[in-house]
Amino acid sequence: MFEEENKYNENRQLKQLIARFDKMISQNDFFYFDSEDIENIIDHFINDGNRNKIQKAIQLADKLFPFSVDLQIKKAQVLISFDESEYALKQLQKIEHLAQNSDDFLFTMAVSYSKLEKHQEALDIFDKLFQKDSDNEEVLSCIAYEYQSMGEYEKSIQYLKRLLLNTPNNELTWYSISLCYELIDGYDKAIRFFKKFIDHNPYSHLAWQYLGVIYQKKEDHLNAIEAFDYSILIKEKYVTAYLSKAESLAAESHFKKAIQSYKESFQFEEPTALTFYNMGECYENLDRLDKALSYFHKAVQKDENLSDGWFAISLVLEFQGRHMEALHYIKRALELNNENVDYWYTYAEIQERIGFVEEAEIAYKKVIDLENFDPEIWLSYSNLLYQQEHPEEAIEVLYEGMKYHPESADIFYRLSAYLLNHGDEGKALTLFQDALKINYERHQELFNYMPHVKDNPNLINLLNTFKK
Repeated sequence: MFEEENKYNENRQLKQLIARFDKMISQNDFFYFDSEDIENIIDHFINDGNRNKIQKAIQLADKLFPFSVDLQIKKAQVLISFDESEYALKQLQKIEHLAQNSDDFLFTMAVSYSKLEKHQEALDIFDKLFQKDSDNEEVLSCIAYEYQSMGEYEKSIQYLKRLLLNTPNNELTWYSISLCYELIDGYDKAIRFFKKFIDHNPYSHLAWQYLGVIYQKKEDHLNAIEAFDYSILIKEKYVTAYLSKAESLAAESHFKKAIQSYKESFQFEEPTALTFYNMGECYENLDRLDKALSYFHKAVQKDENLSDGWFAISLVLEFQGRHMEALHYIKRALELNNENVDYWYTYAEIQERIGFVEEAEIAYKKVIDLENFDPEIWLSYSNLLYQQEHPEEAIEVLYEGMKYHPESADIFYRLSAYLLNHGDEGKALTLFQDALKINYERHQELFNYMPHVKDNPNLINLLNTFKK
């Protein structure tokens, strides 16, 4: 009761303090504030993100208390928040002889070094603070971060473990330690540590959740689902566990159960665009395309910048033969992400199907500019040219593709067929022979693409020779 009353009084006093400061600014007047009041004013506007008023409060501090060490430290902290860490460090170095024993000063200087990516200098200072108080959660967290930034993940894990013992309900710490274990491929070590933690803290919903996350990373989804279930059992309203469980269920092709898990989360938290998108993918895998479309539409309504949502809609519509509608949605996806190869490839295919050949050709060229390591791109582009009776250009495209994919039997087979039709049987048979050496079985793809080439006796002789 007394704590609530004290908090109420503190809030009321802060409001009065801020109102007085605002009045001074609006009237372009000068009021006196003591140094503690100015610190509180600066902290308030830092939390509000009001840069203009922070600067005015700093100017007032410089005017009233130019020699206050505490206010100079506060000024440096403000500079760091403005991404001016180099200037902040210079300010701190000016008062180092006066404040070198101040924990607040040391911490602020360490943060300045960290922001400037001078991680060893930051660590040296944080270590001094750690020696003073080995249970300081903020210092432990910063040391762990510095080691992560230096790529020393095992050392980071040591400090994150200490932090977990002190703050077992800090989800950011659980996330960080899981990430560090992942970066060193230490999944089994993580599982052992999390299980040991659970032995001593069986009702920690976060421990069960991140045990599930590690299993998920190992693609051991059955154990992951079990861990997420325990997390939900301990804390029914923990939405993250429902979503994680749904992901693992979908990975195991239990799409109906995944959808149910997503829906169960709705009673505790409004679904995000990504949740709707994931549900759409589940319905798509169940061949319930109308339902899939419905959820993909919900996703882009929730977040109109979700390019994958627009892309997913275009894919479903294209599959349904609704090419002109699909074109509209793939264009929207490309507006949001103009460097995505999959989007451009789909755009090219749609343009080709509706007969817009020039647009399709431009799109295929864009795909090749962005990425040339998928043989299918070269095959599709050459097919477009060949179907438009430009065999020389189609052949040229495949020769170019061969430079990037010398082991792609499909490119060799397709090129041999084009050359055979173009009257260059010698080169065609040589390439066909090369293709058989690379992958004999893939010759059937060529016969499916151009059935009449089976009529060539020399080609069939080669085929029979390699069959033996």
